[in-house]
Amino acid sequence: MLAKLSIRAKITLVIFFLLVSMTGMGLLAVTKMEAIYASATDNAQAAAIKTWLGGRSDVRAILPGGRAEAQLSGAPIEVLGLPDHETYRDHWPLLQSTADGWAKLPEGETGFISEQLSRRLNLGVGDRIALPTPLGDWPLRVAGIYADYGNPKGQLAVNVAALIRHFPDTPQTRLGLRVDLRDVPALISALSDKFALDGRNVVDQATVKAESTRIFNRTFAVTAALNTFTLGVAGVALLTSLLTLANSRLPQLAPLWGIGVTRRRLAAIELTKTMSVALITALLALPLGLGVAWCLIAIVNVKAFGWRLPFHVFPLQLIKLVGVAMAASFVAALLPVARLARMQPADLVKVFANER
Repeated sequence: MLAKLSIRAKITLVIFFLLVSMTGMGLLAVTKMEAIYASATDNAQAAAIKTWLGGRSDVRAILPGGRAEAQLSGAPIEVLGLPDHETYRDHWPLLQSTADGWAKLPEGETGFISEQLSRRLNLGVGDRIALPTPLGDWPLRVAGIYADYGNPKGQLAVNVAALIRHFPDTPQTRLGLRVDLRDVPALISALSDKFALDGRNVVDQATVKAESTRIFNRTFAVTAALNTFTLGVAGVALLTSLLTLANSRLPQLAPLWGIGVTRRRLAAIELTKTMSVALITALLALPLGLGVAWCLIAIVNVKAFGWRLPFHVFPLQLIKLVGVAMAASFVAALLPVARLARMQPADLVKVFANER
C-alpha cells in the first residue's frame, strides 16, 4: 500500500507519524486506545461517515481535521485545523505558550505557530499577525510555538471550526478516530465494507508506526554503514600510526635496553604510554564532540532548516564510547608492542651502530 509512495511522501509520512506519536492524536498505549485515520473522497462522503460513526458505541471520539494553504509575509504556509479535544490539550507538545493558549484556541482569535515560522518571521508568544484569507485578513494572536521537524513550510495551527469559517473551500475529508484497541480491526473492516475505503483511505496507527519505523530504519542503515566504514578507516590509520611511532621510538628505547631494562619491560612501558595517550585523547575529544554537536544543532540546523532539535547528554553512552576507544587503541597497539617484545638484541644494537 505504501510502497507506491514517493521518497518525499514517505519522509513526510515518517514526520507525520512522529508528530502524531508526540501529540497523542491517536489513543495512548497506556490507555489501551488506538487511532484510526480515515480520509473520505469528498465532503459528502465524510459527512456520511461521521453520521455512521456517531451511531457506533465502539468509537470514543471523532476528531475532524483540516488543512489550507495561505501566504504570510510573502511565503507559503500551511494552516492546520485542530479540533477542541482533550487529546490535543493533553499531549500536543508546545515549546512556548501562554497560560490560556488551549482555552482561547476555540474562540478563533489565537493560534499556534511552528518553530520554523517563528524563527523565519521573528515571531514570539503574544505577537499578532494578520493572516490573508479568501474572506479578508484574519487577525490572530500567537498563543504558542511548537516543533515541526522536517516540514519545509511554516505552519499555523488554529481551531478547525475557525479554519473552515475563514477558508470555506477547505476539504473536510480527514477524520481521526479514538477507538479501543480491541475494536480496531472490526471498525476498519466495517469502514472499508460500508464506504469502499481501501488501505490508502483508512489505516490504524500501528500500521503507520510500523511502516514509518521501517522507512526510518532504512534511512539510517546508510548512516550505520558509513559509521562502520569510518571506524574501519580510523582503525587502519591508528594501527599505521602506532607502527610508525614504534619505529621512531627505537632510538629512545635502545638506551634503556642497554642499561638492563628487558624487552618485555620495554613493551609494557610502551603499552602503558599508548593507552595513557589514548585515554587523554578520548577525554579531550568528548567535550570537543559535544561542542560540535551543539553548534550543529543550535546554529547550523537552525540556519538551514529553521528548527532546533533538543540537546541531551547521555553519560552512560559517553562512558561506553571511551571504553570502545580504549579497546580499539589496545588492539591497535598490540602488534607494535608484540614486535618490540620479540625484537632480537641485534636489532637494538643496530640502533647504536647506525647512530640513530
